[in-house]
Amino acid sequence: QILYKPYPYAEELFLDPDPCLAAAKCADNIEVYRDQKDLSLLLPDARLIITARATSTLGWCIASRRPVVLIDMPNSGPLLPELRDIISEGLFLFDGSAHNFHEKLRRFLARPLSIIEKEHAVTKANGRESLLEKYYMGMREGAGIRAANQLENITH
Repeated sequence: QILYKPYPYAEELFLDPDPCLAAAKCADNIEVYRDQKDLSLLLPDARLIITARATSTLGWCIASRRPVVLIDMPNSGPLLPELRDIISEGLFLFDGSAHNFHEKLRRFLARPLSIIEKEHAVTKANGRESLLEKYYMGMREGAGIRAANQLENITH
């Protein structure tokens, strides 16, 4: 069973129907999430998270400590090239511009969820923890102290 949360959920804001929503509505195993709850509140119930683009949402997905599939879209919110290797150590990374992208993603997702979870635990969990430490939780001082230090450096 799949819960699809469009981001942002604003179907009524667009002139044309969203093709992702149209496809999701046709699938028996996909439920389109229409509530406005923040994604972070839904993540604890997920067994696998699929997201696209390097946005702030990615941090919530990584922090969930669930297996994460990231679809890097080079023409829309791409990963910085220098982050590709470290991201691929902690997440299942797919290049949305690759000629065989859809086939590779389909093959990956067609596997039993238990196999994906086991692969994540064995090959990705340590890399994910490194990502969290280095890019999300590694700064020990609070935001206010860091801002004050930056301002002090500017004025001297």
